[in-house]
Amino acid sequence: REMERKVTKASPLALGEAEPLSSKTKKRVMKEWKNVMAHDPLLFQKAWVGSANRSMSIKQIFGIPLDQDAGENVSFSNLYTLIEDFFTKVIVTQHLDDDLTVDCAQALGARHIDFVGQGFNSAFWDIFMACLRDAFQESMATFGTERDEELEILFEKTFAWVLYNMRLGFQDRKKKESELRTKPVIEELKELKVQDIKLPQKKGIESCKKDSSEEVPSRCRCS
Repeated sequence: REMERKVTKASPLALGEAEPLSSKTKKRVMKEWKNVMAHDPLLFQKAWVGSANRSMSIKQIFGIPLDQDAGENVSFSNLYTLIEDFFTKVIVTQHLDDDLTVDCAQALGARHIDFVGQGFNSAFWDIFMACLRDAFQESMATFGTERDEELEILFEKTFAWVLYNMRLGFQDRKKKESELRTKPVIEELKELKVQDIKLPQKKGIESCKKDSSEEVPSRCRCS
């Protein structure tokens, strides 16, 4: 009789704790990637749909009714293939090369700035990471003859490192665009000299003195 598999594992890895991948992690993830995806072809769809169901802002961006399961929106749920293709490119094609992984992930993350006006924010990557972790753990419960907790941890580190850099790319671009908007104002203030500032003259008794031949308007009478 097959032994009952443990579902618990190490504490979830937060994106802020992500770090560059070790050689061991890269080799194992690259070796098992095709097997993992063949075992659960809908892994990224589960994570993608799950993240929308946890985030009202994502539903609003894609026009999904808040009371509707995101999985029922076919056009939305099928977008998971873009995410899967990106991870496949980074892992299989680019062999998790340090520089390529960082550059590609940050470039893709920076493009998400276009959705800010529709309510997108950097917290989405934390939500997606949590959903991807949950979906992956569920998938690993039936992967192989015994639960491989080490493999789960290595994949989680890989997911976290890629998503961390996507979020970083988004935040960097957002910061740069903010600086570009405020720089002209700041530079103008720096160049402004005190002597160039003309203050309005205060009206007093002297301003009310008129030639005796002129009639002093009632609003200027000083008596």
